[in-house]
Amino acid sequence: MPLFELEIVNTPESAFSADSSGCYACLNHQRWDRPDLEIKNVRRVADDIQKRLYEIAEASLEMKFLYGTLRLEGLALQSTKEVLSAPEEIRKRLRDQITQALPVVVVLMLCSSAEAERYRPGAQAFVDRVFFQEEIEDCLAFLRDTIARHRDITSTT
Repeated sequence: MPLFELEIVNTPESAFSADSSGCYACLNHQRWDRPDLEIKNVRRVADDIQKRLYEIAEASLEMKFLYGTLRLEGLALQSTKEVLSAPEEIRKRLRDQITQALPVVVVLMLCSSAEAERYRPGAQAFVDRVFFQEEIEDCLAFLRDTIARHRDITSTT
């Protein structure tokens, strides 16, 4: 049996997915005569903190979309190379869209920032703010300010 086996299923809608050894592929039919095929290696979640933050990002998008005002516009990137060359800029462009939408989503992780700080930039692309156990007072201050700001906005309208 080959080390890597990829089964491609092309549907009438010109979308397919394939899963093998932690990889997935995406068929992008921008032009019918020359479809682009991009195969990406998907790494497993490194630890429980990262896994929880992925779940929180998903919940944040769901809340902002279902109960709020989220409107996302695609970034029209041409390839993964653009993401790798400027991840901070991509996060900022995504974050600018997500944080403008209500409701405000705040994460308080009961773990040390030393343990999880490296995940904050990625997580804050999908939620309004991320705090760790040493930042409980900052979290409470942010919540107070946010509530006061939204009270002022709703009382003037």
